[in-house]
Amino acid sequence: MCSQSKRSKLMNNGFSHWLNVYTKSRRSVINDKIKRLINEKKVFLNRIKEYQKKLNNKRISKLTKILYQTQKKEVKQYVINKSRTITELKASKQNILNSNPTELYKLLLQHKQITGVIVDNDKLIISTKLLKTQQNQVLGRYKIILRPTKLHIEEYEIRNLDYRYYDDDHYHVQNGHPCLGEFRDILSQYDKCANLRLVIDSLIYFLINAYTYDDSHCSKTQWNRSKRKIS
Repeated sequence: MCSQSKRSKLMNNGFSHWLNVYTKSRRSVINDKIKRLINEKKVFLNRIKEYQKKLNNKRISKLTKILYQTQKKEVKQYVINKSRTITELKASKQNILNSNPTELYKLLLQHKQITGVIVDNDKLIISTKLLKTQQNQVLGRYKIILRPTKLHIEEYEIRNLDYRYYDDDHYHVQNGHPCLGEFRDILSQYDKCANLRLVIDSLIYFLINAYTYDDSHCSKTQWNRSKRKIS
């Protein structure tokens, strides 16, 4: 239940303003991509016209005609792909415009692993409960820190409030910087669409479920055995 006091808190902690800056930065990126794709589409459409002119030439050989037809078909597919991507980006932009700060704030507070959502200057700080792996190994309580104009997912900041192993807040997080591995693509997709709820949910899922081989900051086993309580 989202009480009136929580709605007031939403306004007081600046979440609405933070979300507006966050979504605006993502809309700007999407607008730039749409413009670029439209220009590329125009280039391909002109190329199709050029191929058609060549095909209208009755003097060309059958082999050359087949070559032009094949090339024209390939370019048409490029146009179709560009058009599909433009449509998807416009839909993402509309979803961003339709985002409701009050509803989003409510959903974040209702998340079963989240204990707090605050804004401190330009930072959105998500506090988690004590997280455990699926094998019931204790990871600790975390703070996930997001800045609205940081457009690279590698710039997320994740801090363990309870345990560390040297500079490692987690076997995939060194000095607050996550190594996202297989989670990078899906997180990047959510972030570009300004789907903040799924970004945060995925980061928590990443902390709980990430497994490691030799490419992590340290092994999962080593981190769990050697982590030290933060005093």
